[in-house]
Amino acid sequence: MSDSQLLQTLKQHIAAALTSNGVAPDSKLQEAVDDALLAAIQSYRNTGTGNSSYEAALGAYIIGQNPYVRSEQLDLPNLPLTQNGENRWVRKNGVLANYNALNPLPKDEPIPAGHDVDFSYADWEYLREYTGAAAFQKPVGDQKRNGELVPDVASTYVLNIVKSIRLRYTLMDRRYLPSERPEGAPERDLQNGYILISYSGGNSG
Repeated sequence: MSDSQLLQTLKQHIAAALTSNGVAPDSKLQEAVDDALLAAIQSYRNTGTGNSSYEAALGAYIIGQNPYVRSEQLDLPNLPLTQNGENRWVRKNGVLANYNALNPLPKDEPIPAGHDVDFSYADWEYLREYTGAAAFQKPVGDQKRNGELVPDVASTYVLNIVKSIRLRYTLMDRRYLPSERPEGAPERDLQNGYILISYSGGNSG
């Protein structure tokens, strides 16, 4: 939703609330409300790391990683308007659940113990971090299997998770395979999906 669409929606709700309470907003009051709403929206949009283009790209990347359906087939969660907010779609957990970029853990306090979670990923030599000048190149040719590079090793390490945010969304998914769908049964239905964002205090292993 664009800022202008959000502003219009908020104006309609406020006008309805005022009218239902016997207040008829005049043009001067409406202008003051509009200015306050726009300032609040702009402040909210600009809150965070100060790099809104990167934040937008990160969100698009996360949504684009959904493995089930195309992005336009997702009904995305309704995000809270505050950093500490929760709702039916967004829930938080962890020892640092109430800390965020606007209210970070004080530097004089140690990072508390969280939950140990195993994290595994396919590892390639050319993607590893090195401090030396030599850089490993991406292998080609006979090291491919089914069109994909074979990883050198599957690595696993333990992360100390201090905060997790679960976002629930719905997706228009296939209920039956075409060959298995009973006659008259719906071809597709909505199913729940989840995005889990976890913050680590470092490697506990």
